[in-house]
Amino acid sequence: MKIIKNMAQCKICKDIIESKDTNDFKRCSCGSIAVDGGLDYIKRIGNLDNVVEMSQYEIDDQKDSLPNTFNQNNINKNKLSPVNINNNLSNLIITNISSLNQKLSESIISSINNTNFILRKRLVDTTKPIISMQSSIVSNIVNKMNPIQEIAKTFSEVLKPFTSQVIKNIPKMTSYFSELSKTLENARKNPDSLLNWMEYSEKLSEYIWTIPYDITSEELKELTSIVNSEKEFDRYMLKYFDKERIEKLFNEIFSRVPYKHRTILKQIRNAFYQENYALANTGILSVIDELCSQFLLDKGCPKRKDIFLPIVEIVDHTSDDNFEAIPLLVLNNNINVIYETIDFNKRIKIKTNKKVRRNPSQHGRYFSNRKIDTIMLLNTIYYLLIVMDVYKQYVGKIIYARNLAELSIANTEYSNEIDRFYIKKKYARKKW
Repeated sequence: MKIIKNMAQCKICKDIIESKDTNDFKRCSCGSIAVDGGLDYIKRIGNLDNVVEMSQYEIDDQKDSLPNTFNQNNINKNKLSPVNINNNLSNLIITNISSLNQKLSESIISSINNTNFILRKRLVDTTKPIISMQSSIVSNIVNKMNPIQEIAKTFSEVLKPFTSQVIKNIPKMTSYFSELSKTLENARKNPDSLLNWMEYSEKLSEYIWTIPYDITSEELKELTSIVNSEKEFDRYMLKYFDKERIEKLFNEIFSRVPYKHRTILKQIRNAFYQENYALANTGILSVIDELCSQFLLDKGCPKRKDIFLPIVEIVDHTSDDNFEAIPLLVLNNNINVIYETIDFNKRIKIKTNKKVRRNPSQHGRYFSNRKIDTIMLLNTIYYLLIVMDVYKQYVGKIIYARNLAELSIANTEYSNEIDRFYIKKKYARKKW
């Protein structure tokens, strides 16, 4: 299927805009919508409710072969596999049914941070029921492909009739794409949808926060849609964490924290209300450090980067809850920033709006005396305590594999590399 015209009309200003080249970005006069991609792919930006689609396509009936992507490397590069069929050839045919489907999939995935590999998998799972409708078009084809060994012998001959059937059925798929678009749009409007929570997690990681204490999905959706920078988000957080909410947060922490930390937490609270944030931050960092160490088999291990990824990966393989891994991932990213490596041989200059970092503070090299840093760290303590309670079976079971001996007692289902955290084998739930 070839794109003849890549154009759309804005329902607000009635402008008809067209993208003629790959990098030809056009926006309507009122700024509500924009088009891009030229004749290579279709891309729509802005309020999709205001888009009147006017693109035109041409089907090439002469095409008698699928694109040359029949190697394993290219199969693995597909960002969104439409249907989980148990052979690569079937996946390949379905994936190449329509370049429009491929571009749609890529546009969804490109909006998600590449590091959030677990979340991308969750998005695939939630969109499978819709995209799987396409499988009916090629189900008869797939049934004729057994056994795969015989097909391999006459590969080029078999593909020709299959390709023509697939291309002829492309026009019938328009309604399927329409349903997928409607479902995704409804998901964007729902504050509690997985798609929105994935966007929240990306924004929170960018702004160096875990999920703010006591916030609703509606508040989080509104907030992440109106702020465009870490500074703006932090200004909102300073208002959101008023005296009443701060006191409520302190009380929640006191009710959950181990008894040995209560004395220092009382001093932290006094320092906070006296606006001595440097002292409060230093105390909070010591508590965070000790709480993180509680998850480790080796309490003296100084590493903290990606400390919760082993739990994230186990949850992803064993939990039926699409949302369960999200708070873990956001907390993990928050811990990674707090423990960011700082070069003490150079002048310490932290470019983010939140200046607090564990290593320079605990070594007496650099201190933050900012209220927003204190609130952020208190929020981190709260979620550390939540994770410690919910996943208590992993407390004291995470190891940092620095050599093959340590790797031998680790669960290695997902990786056999050293220099990273693992759960001990006998403690890792296994359903996969």
